[in-house]
Amino acid sequence: MIVNNKEYNIDINDVIKQLKVDSFGKKLFNTVNKYEDYLMVSCPYHKNGQEKKPSAMIRNDGSFYCFACDAKKNVSNLIYDILGVDATEYMQQHWDSVALRQRKFNIGLKQQSSTTHCVSREEVERYKMYHTYLKERGISPKIAFKFDIGYSNELNAIMFPIKDEQGNVLYFIARSIDKKRYSIMKDVAKPLFGAYELLKEQETKEINEIYLVEGMFDCLSVWEYGKYAVAMNGLGSVQQIKQLESLPIRTVIIATDNDERGQKARERLEKSIKNKFIKVLKYNTDKKDINSMTKEEFLNLEVSDVFR
Repeated sequence: MIVNNKEYNIDINDVIKQLKVDSFGKKLFNTVNKYEDYLMVSCPYHKNGQEKKPSAMIRNDGSFYCFACDAKKNVSNLIYDILGVDATEYMQQHWDSVALRQRKFNIGLKQQSSTTHCVSREEVERYKMYHTYLKERGISPKIAFKFDIGYSNELNAIMFPIKDEQGNVLYFIARSIDKKRYSIMKDVAKPLFGAYELLKEQETKEINEIYLVEGMFDCLSVWEYGKYAVAMNGLGSVQQIKQLESLPIRTVIIATDNDERGQKARERLEKSIKNKFIKVLKYNTDKKDINSMTKEEFLNLEVSDVFR
């Protein structure tokens, strides 16, 4: 692939994935179909990039053509038009041999080598501010900044950086304040939220017990109340369970939401998690989750052992 007269031995699909991460909020490239020597993608040049059927072709050499709007571009054009940055600088940041880092992810019991391209620290700092909505949800500036939680004025959304266990930010999850919903990228790794912060905390403290919760706000609330937690951003995947099993803690308190889906997830997790002592949080309240409770209500909840 040629970018500004420099050849890169890179899969065009990886470049589009990175552009999708870096343009988060614009929701571009929602559809990417991969073929032997080209991609068919949602065109970013018409319908605000929101077309349902991909109409643009990107060849492995970086050339771009849209059959719907007749846009003829290349990778350099795409980078500048979407991000407003020079393509040469962008490629140096993400893809030059110095910047291209091999990282190992300890996901479960097996070490996997992976070439990963992360969100820059500058991008994280750009969003890093304390919004009053966090105060309304009971999250202090201290906890928000510990997790690098920020705010996007453009999206009017709380920005949650999703990190690997080395602290690299893989992407953001945006929680809209107005629409009260999450924007989560598809086809990306979903590590446990809070795992990096837990490992950092263990460098100076002995921590043997953590809460396993569904949502990120629940996780932040547990930390706010003086305990430790990781969040699944859902009901728990096989990969997340393996990552949980690999964490250096002895006891996991399953604290899924106080509803039918949470109960079913709790029963499944009790059977699935290996190599840990398992406890469950018992709700003696009609509150839906931990974030909706006061500190006193949370600390007064009963925790019971699971015998397997």
